[in-house]
Amino acid sequence: FHARHGREGLCPFCGRMMSPSTTRGSFISSSNGIRICALCTERAVSRGEEVEKTLERVRVRLLGIFPVPPGSFSWELVDRSKLLGRAPAGGLLGNELGVTRGERRRSGGRVTRQIRISLLSGIPDWLLGAVAAHEMVHVWQQLQDLNALPPDQAEGAAEYGAYLFLKEG
Repeated sequence: FHARHGREGLCPFCGRMMSPSTTRGSFISSSNGIRICALCTERAVSRGEEVEKTLERVRVRLLGIFPVPPGSFSWELVDRSKLLGRAPAGGLLGNELGVTRGERRRSGGRVTRQIRISLLSGIPDWLLGAVAAHEMVHVWQQLQDLNALPPDQAEGAAEYGAYLFLKEG
């Protein structure tokens, strides 16, 4: 790799140089509009069944530390513009791959929660698992009423969940 190639030649997901000799070139993903290497394109997830399996695998793997009961959240696979529209105002960095939003409603003495994970369509399967783990920790935080955590603690815990998922393979 030479500095003259610049960062635009790197796949934003795997970090490889996108060239015919290293990654068999690159493509602009029809799912998210991002230029990614051919290797990541081959492993891109854009079907609901794959996401459902990944979310359940993540949920079960994190049960011991971040227990999220089955059925406590919904999810959607979205394109880039929809994902950015789901993020809270002022909370965007521009490189989000997932967003978790929740609402808590009171009706009489009863409290209900609606938590939704939005995941970027077209990311590689290995990265989808890490993003799903990150977002699953945010679901757990909402279930525990930890919405007022400072951002560094909320995001740090979520990154720890992603690390645990990736570490266990």
